[in-house]
Amino acid sequence: MARLRAAVAEVREREPGWEPVVVLPAEEVARKAGTDHPELMAWLDRRVAAFPGWAGEVGTPERWDFGLDSLELLEEIVRERFADGEEILAEKRSEFVQGAVWYIGEVVRRNARAVEWQYQPRGRFGEPAGIPWADVGGCRAGSFRRAVRRVGRNG
Repeated sequence: MARLRAAVAEVREREPGWEPVVVLPAEEVARKAGTDHPELMAWLDRRVAAFPGWAGEVGTPERWDFGLDSLELLEEIVRERFADGEEILAEKRSEFVQGAVWYIGEVVRRNARAVEWQYQPRGRFGEPAGIPWADVGGCRAGSFRRAVRRVGRNG
């Protein structure tokens, strides 16, 4: 690191105003575009700001600690509110569902290796992206937690 700083200082001395530029491989540039997309950043900011209210609304705010065990509580609440994935999709823009999606994503991000938020408005084959747990009605209990653990092992 010291050699790098010295090299940068030397170039700046020769060329006042020069700043180093990081050149990323094309695939890294494409990946990064999804991590700092303005729409994603605005959504994340809104979710962070809304989280205390969301946690209070769904009860037991002290349980929302971003740990894997808290997903069991969220899964119970989702199963109580919705009969199936279609009902969840019908409410996908509601504060509850948006907050739940953000919370699950934050648990994944905080508990799995090398996971970050991405903005991908379309699926891999051009279809509209869905909600990752929209099929919760057909899943066994504990599926949120198992899914996060699977990401952690593979992440």
